[in-house]
Amino acid sequence: MNRPVDRSRQRAIPEPAPPPLPPSSLKPPDPPPPPGTDAVALAEVKNAAVTYDFLRKRGDPTQFWETLRLARSKRAIPAPPEGEPFVPPAPEMEASIVTELDFIRRQHAPLVRDLRRFLKQLPGLPEPADRLEMALAFLLAPTREHQAVAKWVAEPDKHGAKAAEKIRSLATITDPYREALKPWVLETSGMFEAAPAAKPPPKPAAAPSRPAADPETVNALRLASHCREVLCGVYLDADLWEALLLVTSQPEPTREALDQIEKAAEAEKLDEVEAKAEVLFKKVAALRSEHGYWVQPLKEALLREKSTPQDPVIFEIALGLTVVAPGVSSWARPWLLDPEPNAQEALAQWSRSLQRAELCRSALTRGTK
Repeated sequence: MNRPVDRSRQRAIPEPAPPPLPPSSLKPPDPPPPPGTDAVALAEVKNAAVTYDFLRKRGDPTQFWETLRLARSKRAIPAPPEGEPFVPPAPEMEASIVTELDFIRRQHAPLVRDLRRFLKQLPGLPEPADRLEMALAFLLAPTREHQAVAKWVAEPDKHGAKAAEKIRSLATITDPYREALKPWVLETSGMFEAAPAAKPPPKPAAAPSRPAADPETVNALRLASHCREVLCGVYLDADLWEALLLVTSQPEPTREALDQIEKAAEAEKLDEVEAKAEVLFKKVAALRSEHGYWVQPLKEALLREKSTPQDPVIFEIALGLTVVAPGVSSWARPWLLDPEPNAQEALAQWSRSLQRAELCRSALTRGTK
């Protein structure tokens, strides 16, 4: 008779050891950020530095606060990993950067110009010049600080001491970031006193029979630009076509939401500003999810067309007008799927959008004077 096995006397068979990991998979952990810095903020500063050098070498009188703002809205050129060479951005990415930079300047150049004039009167500001510029970048990159700056320049006699103390404290905060960027140094030679002005719109050829811009469209574009500015101010990135889709589909709710955000900002209720902006951004994100799959390929295709102007602002306006135009899917999608047989209709529609964009740009420019 077979006897039951005495399990207590069985030898345990050891489990085989796992195979060793190949050397390539043993990735060392990321080193901690230098003392006094935040990893996310340091990455943004590095991206801003790369973008700053790239644009200035192209002849653009860029200021560091502009490129830091680009970095915080995820529009800057990513800094290459340590030890790897810099790779210039693709043409479509460069066009997007230039468009965003022009948008920033149109919105904030007057305030920055007045701030620099105000600061020239204050003693005891940080030195040398690159230390002051880094402090100003940290001041100007977030839109929520612009209200305080506006108060300074409106009442310089009242706020001079407070402004100087604020900038000195920011310089202390930014010192570790300047140290972490070495041997890179913020080049300030040739720095303009005021922020570089946005590119002036091209002058359309005189044509007496040419129609004027539709006032309703101009107002929608103005509201969409404001919506985009508010969202970017709390680091919620939105393209003009997305904001314009929201404005044209929900004009009054969007206007009311922006008014509420502005009131919360005036009362310095930053948590409420961010919460209400998040609600507004969810609507933008829903439109992006619904339409982005065909708008992005359309944008890339139009950027490649010879008829597309170099002016990035005209392009963004024309793209937005194209996306919200009735019947756009009847020609855009067939053109993207089969370009050659559908090119004539597509380019005719694009030409009309460009003409409307020029008229709207002129009307918007007149309205800001």
